[in-house]
Amino acid sequence: MTRSGIGWILATALVLFASGEATARRARIYPPTVHCTTAGQSPKKIARMYGVRVKDLARGSGAVQRLQAENRQIRNGNKRRKALAKRRLKMARRNWKKNKRRGKRPKLRFTAKKMKVFGEHVAVRVVRPRKFIERRDAVLRLQRGASVKWVAKTFGISQSLVRCVNTLKKRTIGVGCRRKRLPGKRRGLPRYRYTCDGGHKWLTVRLPKPKSKARSTGSPNGGRLRRGELFPRIPGLIAKQKQLTYASNHMVTRIIDAVGMVNKQFAETPDLVLGDISKKGGGRLKPHKSHQNGLDADIGYYHIGKTRTDRFTVATAKNFDRRRTWALVKRLLESGEVQYIFMSTSVQKLLRAYVLKRRRADGAWCLRFLRVLADRRYGKTSRRRGRGAAGWERCVLRAFSLRGHSRALIRHAKGHDNHLHVRLFPRGKRARRGGAP
Repeated sequence: MTRSGIGWILATALVLFASGEATARRARIYPPTVHCTTAGQSPKKIARMYGVRVKDLARGSGAVQRLQAENRQIRNGNKRRKALAKRRLKMARRNWKKNKRRGKRPKLRFTAKKMKVFGEHVAVRVVRPRKFIERRDAVLRLQRGASVKWVAKTFGISQSLVRCVNTLKKRTIGVGCRRKRLPGKRRGLPRYRYTCDGGHKWLTVRLPKPKSKARSTGSPNGGRLRRGELFPRIPGLIAKQKQLTYASNHMVTRIIDAVGMVNKQFAETPDLVLGDISKKGGGRLKPHKSHQNGLDADIGYYHIGKTRTDRFTVATAKNFDRRRTWALVKRLLESGEVQYIFMSTSVQKLLRAYVLKRRRADGAWCLRFLRVLADRRYGKTSRRRGRGAAGWERCVLRAFSLRGHSRALIRHAKGHDNHLHVRLFPRGKRARRGGAP
């Protein structure tokens, strides 16, 4: 074989490999999800929403299989009744030709039965979806049990939606739990193990999407908030002042998602304190310099032991819960919408020391996530600083504003030893200037 032939084969293989890699990147597969139908939805429409085939949808959901079986019977019945109506029409036309006094020409009399569709809030399990649909799923940790009626009334949703999201039976009234004390001293760890009906450790509360889209204009230190959304009541979060929690839509979604992930991951998670976000309409909110356009939020830290839920508590080495706070921060960073997180240097040192100890758990995460995020929005990871450290250690140092990292994700701000300050990018845009919190 000539050199040109070998070169042509290698070039073709390279093109096929590149196209296959690009296709694999585009065809992302997300974890299974429970889709709650609206009235009038068909399996074909649901499959198109998630980018899957109807066959694949039917494999993972019994509701789709039952609906397809009923529609199959209706389709076969329509065929039989239509064939019978055609025979009757044929006989009627034959008699009509024989008759001397002819009336109107007989017509086909047949009305097909309509195919059945899903009703309101039917649980459809979608396996390996290829399209991501963002929802507001809050997590209610079960410790003493909860009735479906109480959950629906407390969070302003219907009982059928609570049963659908959590795949409960239609006649389920509540989810009861029993607890068992775990042996030994467990400071900062769960003291009890709960076993609930049906194996449920938590209930998912799917909150409705906002009717109007909030619009953030201007900078955080001199902007406005049009049609701001008042932060809804969610499990695991208590607002200090409800009238000062108007925010943009994606700020509400990000906080609900992060708090829900912490409640799902850790048992006996205490309630978190939510501070000021913005007032109605935005504008100056004293004593803050920012908090004017709904893209800044003050969130308290998780603490070990009993703490007050009506105010922020100063984080110290004794009462600071590093595990839950880092899980909250990491979930916020994974969204890719965080511009800055402001913390005091004292709290950053405690959190950074905890992250550096979790080499296997968080080291790979830093390498996989922070470098990509830093290259895209925050500048490349510096190799000059911390030359003796490993790659994942440099990423951890890059996240915190220690050792001279001026463009870090987590930065120091005075007065943030009892809460953290989260600032998001405007939806689909980058912030032009930072400003003080």
